[in-house]
Amino acid sequence: MQVTVFEKRVLQVRESARQRIEKAELEHLCVACLEPLVAVFGEKGEFLKWDQIRQCHPKCYHATLRAIKAGKTTEQERMTEGKFGQRGFGGPKPSNPVTKDVS
Repeated sequence: MQVTVFEKRVLQVRESARQRIEKAELEHLCVACLEPLVAVFGEKGEFLKWDQIRQCHPKCYHATLRAIKAGKTTEQERMTEGKFGQRGFGGPKPSNPVTKDVS
């Protein structure tokens, strides 16, 4: 039997990284490349969301994953530098009564 364990980690982010992240959030920029994120609009022209994964363009996110896989950097290093956002806790809401009860 296999069990998946999730760890909660706390990283100390440098002051310059914190400022970088704040600027990116205010101006809707990618934290990796500091270029504007793309807004996604619905059929009626209403704003839906920003096209981003962990506060990065999808292209920057996947490039970061490739660099991590190649051993050039680590997720912690990129997050400490303010160039990779924290993981989201998204996903569908539980619908099973037992899952709802124990969560």
